[in-house]
Amino acid sequence: MPKAKKAAAVKKTQRAPLETKTKRALGGVTNIKPTFGSVRNIKFRLGGVRNIKLTLEYDGTDFFGFQRQPNGVPTIQRAIETALENLFQKKIPLASASSRTDAGVHAEDQVLHFRVTSDLSCHRIERGLNHFLPKSISVLKAEDVAASFHARFQPTSKIYEYLIWNGTSRPALLRNRAYYVPSRLNLSFMRQASKYLIGKHDFSAFTSVERAMKGRSVERKKISFVRTLMKCEIKKKGAIVALKVQADGFLYHMVRNIAGTLVAAGKGKLAVEEVPRILKSCDRKRAAATLPACGLTLKKVIYPRPVGSRRPRNKRA
Repeated sequence: MPKAKKAAAVKKTQRAPLETKTKRALGGVTNIKPTFGSVRNIKFRLGGVRNIKLTLEYDGTDFFGFQRQPNGVPTIQRAIETALENLFQKKIPLASASSRTDAGVHAEDQVLHFRVTSDLSCHRIERGLNHFLPKSISVLKAEDVAASFHARFQPTSKIYEYLIWNGTSRPALLRNRAYYVPSRLNLSFMRQASKYLIGKHDFSAFTSVERAMKGRSVERKKISFVRTLMKCEIKKKGAIVALKVQADGFLYHMVRNIAGTLVAAGKGKLAVEEVPRILKSCDRKRAAATLPACGLTLKKVIYPRPVGSRRPRNKRA
């Protein structure tokens, strides 16, 4: 065999593992050259940058939160960026995420976005990322969005749910998804207490002010802890008590601290009438303890509808 052909054969063999992985991720197709006929392709040909929105769900049990950590521990962001690098064969950082969930917190509707110059279709981006991601993270949808879209700054509200297992025996299947409370909770007390939280309030008593001030050079009075709570519902089905909270924004540990306070009211350890006093005091020490992360799930991130879009019609039965 001539030297030139032999060198080319060796080079091709060295390239094979990466090409094989990418080909498998894309369903057997690696030719992603642009073709005419779509806005995506025209934009790619002109050297334009696409803004890709991803909707994820994940089990946060094995992760140290969403945000990438300097010590290299497993996080959601690190897993996504690693999958992006494997798919596009270059480093692609995430632009932003709708919520930086804590360690152990789950998500059913986490939204993030990244920018890329590629003609790969959204369907293949979704399929490729899911090939490279761990089983506990799944991309539900990938879509092209306007360059102005921002996952973190544009949501009008978010919905979180905290699950409590209120049964005599501890849960096995839901041990990483619900907080176990063996003593019977008084749901009437919990619902009465939750009504005081609805509306626009300073929620300093339900967060860590010290954590919020860490690394900031501004004064405490210049940071707002005011949020508007639109919904605070408590429902029970079997042994599961579900606390669903919707607000225009959330503070650090806010939902878990609210859940802890409502559970204390349900146990009879905290008077219902004490809740508005806790709110007014802005003193974290007066509210109940923070509940574990395992029961918390980001359920929905709500964005404003695009101009000119219509509300979806209800399907008839």
